[in-house]
Amino acid sequence: MGSLSRFAKAESVALAEVVAVHGLRGWLKLRLLVPPERFRDVTSVTLGVRSYSVEAFNFQAHPVMIKLVGVDTRNVAEALIGDLVSAPRQERDQLPPGAYSVEGILGFQVNTEDGELLGTLSEVWNLPANDVWIVRTESGKDLWIPALKTVILSVDLSSRLIVVARWGVPQ
Repeated sequence: MGSLSRFAKAESVALAEVVAVHGLRGWLKLRLLVPPERFRDVTSVTLGVRSYSVEAFNFQAHPVMIKLVGVDTRNVAEALIGDLVSAPRQERDQLPPGAYSVEGILGFQVNTEDGELLGTLSEVWNLPANDVWIVRTESGKDLWIPALKTVILSVDLSSRLIVVARWGVPQ
């Protein structure tokens, strides 16, 4: 799995990645890159170079699923596995103050609460229990840090700095 930052488009925000299909009618299973509530008002998305209207979402499913207009068979849906689901950048502008998108914090420096530099946030994995933030150290090692309120102490957007609790860092 590579860094999602390489998929970022200037005019859009990556919201999810298509990870699988469900059934025969074109439903797509998603790995979310943003909180589910960011999808509530989305009516059209882009996958690759093609735009689609959103027919339906299933937020109760695990993982979350989306149905797109024109993606009506399993074969068509399977061709979309691995694509990012993006929406216009103005979606990001609708975030409340102090909130951030996953795409917006990739590349931030990560320090412990006592000031030790751990590395740079390179990926965020949306897992069923909680997100996991992958921090790449200067030596190239990846640290997996659970994205929990008790572990992620602060995210400073202006200084591009994330502070984590020492006890949340793997040894």
